[in-house]
Amino acid sequence: MINLASFVFLVFFLTFDYAELKVASKISAILIVMVFFINLVAPEIVNNPSFLQGSAAFSPDRMRGFTLEASTFGFQVVTAVMLLAIIFSVNYLLSIVVVVSFLLFTSSKGALLAFCLSVVISKFVLAKSGFNKITFLIVGFLAFSFGFYYVLLDAFILDIEKYNSSSTRGVMIFTGVYSALVSPLGVGFTGYFNQIYQLGPDIINFVDYYFPNLFNFDEVITYFIVGNVESVSTKTLFFDWLIYAGWVFLYLFYKFLSFCFSKIKTAGGKNLSLFIFMIISWCFYVPLDGRIIGLLAIATLIKFNRERGA
Repeated sequence: MINLASFVFLVFFLTFDYAELKVASKISAILIVMVFFINLVAPEIVNNPSFLQGSAAFSPDRMRGFTLEASTFGFQVVTAVMLLAIIFSVNYLLSIVVVVSFLLFTSSKGALLAFCLSVVISKFVLAKSGFNKITFLIVGFLAFSFGFYYVLLDAFILDIEKYNSSSTRGVMIFTGVYSALVSPLGVGFTGYFNQIYQLGPDIINFVDYYFPNLFNFDEVITYFIVGNVESVSTKTLFFDWLIYAGWVFLYLFYKFLSFCFSKIKTAGGKNLSLFIFMIISWCFYVPLDGRIIGLLAIATLIKFNRERGA
């Protein structure tokens, strides 16, 4: 139900004009950048419980700002920096360099992957000719492979060996896919937890059969204890709603993306990259609740184009 309520914020933001959204975006983005530097120079402020931080950091070596985890903070940082780049007309390449630099400090693998993919996809979409599209795909693929091997591979291996976020997110995403196959119309809000309790163990057995003793399921297995609801979700907007509403949601989500894409694609690389980044993030590594700056950014991007008369 929290996810449903979060959509109300998008409708609310769309009632404002661009000038008002621009001010709200500036304030929100600047606050997030300030938190980034606070976390960088004085991590104890955000890692320890206080009136600003509700709990101690599970992984103090990773930036989380005033959120619960690095993935959420990574999402906030990318959205904030790109919003500022759009509002202040910062050079696209410089924006990319700044975002990647910030993300290397946050150690959010999901945000870094999502942002790199968003840049490649946006450049491909905006390329004028087929030759340019193919050239950029090849260059993008090589650059992405190089970056993944030298920057992200060790982090993923460490996560698999020491932590369990990769296995938890992977199992829950496949649980969402499985749910859409066995319940095409979804199970609604009331059937959400029961669906996870029933289907989750099958996914663990499936993964462990093909990749024995590779992943740590200690966290995710607790999600399938009947009656446990704390932190139980697919960790993504897309797969949560795939369980709620099945293929109906898939159709509505496609229509929403088509509408937003038609409004944003003509605004340039920064705008399109930010939009694609948020969609990839919501599909694969962050839920909607608590990521209100993303909805503010969507509204700002849509109104940005209207301001330009597009």
